[in-house]
Amino acid sequence: MGNIASVARRHGISKHTVYSWVKRLSLMVQLNLSL
Repeated sequence: MGNIASVARRHGISKHTVYSWVKRLSLMVQLNLSL
């Protein structure tokens, strides 16, 4: 998780954007597992 934050900071991506992406990815994974 810290690795993502450092990469995001280097590319000027806000922490909020990273968190929303992580949330979306985890949601997709949960949906795939439930199928």
